[in-house]
Amino acid sequence: MDGIASWYERLAFRWAFRQAVAQGRPEFTGRISGEVVIPEDREGRPGYRLTTAGTSTAIRACAGYGKTTDFNLGTGQRSRLLGTCNGRMEGSLEARADVAVKHALDQHGASGVTCVVEPHASHLAGEDAISYRLEVTRGPLAGLTITDSIFDHDGWCFTAGAFNAPDDGPASHEMAAAILASWAWLPRQR
Repeated sequence: MDGIASWYERLAFRWAFRQAVAQGRPEFTGRISGEVVIPEDREGRPGYRLTTAGTSTAIRACAGYGKTTDFNLGTGQRSRLLGTCNGRMEGSLEARADVAVKHALDQHGASGVTCVVEPHASHLAGEDAISYRLEVTRGPLAGLTITDSIFDHDGWCFTAGAFNAPDDGPASHEMAAAILASWAWLPRQR
């Protein structure tokens, strides 16, 4: 479960980043204009590349508990796409997604977090995945949706999470989908 607890950490990081943008960090460009390369690391996490609409504030940054924050990309003026390598994890994708949703609802359901799309089979980065969508229904984050996809590659568990602010509209969902569709694994170096 410790690989799944990152949902709240990513939510908090996403809103902290919003403040950093206001203080002069790179802004969202609104168009696919570059790429981010996440290299293979010493532990053997596979490398990959993505096309982007701006720069990433993290490239395989240590996130604790054996996890890394691989990228943090803009998909709208206030929306973000985050990638996490959760390390090597046991259990099926379905079981991990169920644990993630249960954790989010147990921890944040009283604050208005609901599951609006149940875990279902999907495909990401050339791998089978399980995706689901959560929504914040009240408070200052009301309307924020979080779409997570959990998948494995080469024995490593990854989560890609799109945090879509309501004022960015459907364009942020489309931008996240375009960035994720560009995911290409790099050849192994070791």
